[in-house]
Amino acid sequence: MVITRLVKDREDIELQALVSKKYQLKRAISKKLKSMIESSKKYSFDKLLETQKFTFNSKNMIEFLPNSYVPNPDSRSGEFKKHHYTYVDRLDSQDEYDVAKYIDDLDGVTTWVKNGSPTSTVPL
Repeated sequence: MVITRLVKDREDIELQALVSKKYQLKRAISKKLKSMIESSKKYSFDKLLETQKFTFNSKNMIEFLPNSYVPNPDSRSGEFKKHHYTYVDRLDSQDEYDVAKYIDDLDGVTTWVKNGSPTSTVPL
C-alpha cells in the first residue's frame, strides 16, 4: 500500500529506487507509524481528559506497601527492571509475559505492577 501510494503520488520516485532503499524505507515507515501511534494516544488521552468522566481521589487510590503484594514469583521475574516489587506475580502465558516485557521496556514507564492472583495477594 505504501509503495503503491508513493509510486502513484510521487512521479519522480521509481520502483527500482524504492527496492534498492528498502531497509531505509522500512525504517522510515516504522518511524512514521510510531509517530502516528503516539499522536493518536495523546489525542485520545486529551479527549478523555476533556470529558471529565473520571476522578482521582483518596477513595480510588491504591497504596503499594511492601507487604501488600505477595506474589507467586515467576521464574522470569528477574528480567523486569521497572516492576515496583522485586518479583512479578506468576505470568500465566507467553502472551502475558510478552506484554509485561513490552510494558517494562517502554521509555515512558517508570514503574508498573502486575495484578496478582486473588490467592497471591494480601487485600489492600
